[in-house]
Amino acid sequence: MKHALLSLVLALAFTAAARDDWFDKPLEAPAGTVEVDSLGCNIDRAMLQVRATLPRKARGRAMSLRWGSVNATLFIPDWSEDPLYLVPEAAVRVDTLAGDSTRTLGNYSVRLSHADISGPISIKVVADGHSARLYVGGEYQQYVAAVPLDPAGGRVTASFSHKAKIQRLSAEARYLPVPEYATFASIDALMAYLCSSADINEAVWDYLDRDIDPALASVGGRYRLATVKSPSRPGTYDIVYLSGADTSRREPGRIIGHLSPTIFIGTYVLDWYDARGRLLTGDQDAQITPDHAILTLRWPLLRSQLRFSRSPKNK
Repeated sequence: MKHALLSLVLALAFTAAARDDWFDKPLEAPAGTVEVDSLGCNIDRAMLQVRATLPRKARGRAMSLRWGSVNATLFIPDWSEDPLYLVPEAAVRVDTLAGDSTRTLGNYSVRLSHADISGPISIKVVADGHSARLYVGGEYQQYVAAVPLDPAGGRVTASFSHKAKIQRLSAEARYLPVPEYATFASIDALMAYLCSSADINEAVWDYLDRDIDPALASVGGRYRLATVKSPSRPGTYDIVYLSGADTSRREPGRIIGHLSPTIFIGTYVLDWYDARGRLLTGDQDAQITPDHAILTLRWPLLRSQLRFSRSPKNK
């Protein structure tokens, strides 16, 4: 699976799960709203789900899953004892809610079975670094539509038109690290510092070339970087982004990596924040040539590397 250099899209396990409750004996809840959990800000991945059974013979059954300002409602078709009864398509509506105002983002139809409308049924949202997707279903989940996921997070709730027997309530999430920035008042202040630095490894580096396996990775831009001694990690250099990214995810002055010393001269352990801000560690390294003219960042498992040429400090 391709990585935007280096923007991972692998299905990594959740490391900051908030709630995932299965009820062997269904949890009985009255009509209304049930708190599931809440999501923090800077979401990387999330999986949200409510699974419940509503009274089979009740009319006008509906259940909703809300995350932040977005709400998905499943309108369950009425049930009939007639064995020849054809289940009509179920309706799904996605809204955004702000105060007392509601804006409908989309109306969708989903074909359900007799088992779906009489037994437990789920509303589920799966989000990764690229999109958030809505599913519904009883026996099998069915894709409904792409839906928004506010990176600011918010409350996660489930609502029911009638009393419900809840089998699952889930709100799992993985979060991106809090961005770090170089401790300079401005990029000009950083450049002035580099001009006066006597440390040969503190420098500005311009994109030179790449050796990328296109099946595994892609370049996120023709970066211009700076290496600066870390104020909090002795012997380590921070890699500071200056310019050149293809997207606005990187801001000038943001730390996008670290070079930690090894026993080998000119070779460093590389930590790297990908285009989404995920920290990549292990089995990757950086090298500075003996003449300090070339900086190479290497990701052997992705069969990829980037090279940067040293730039005059006054540029």
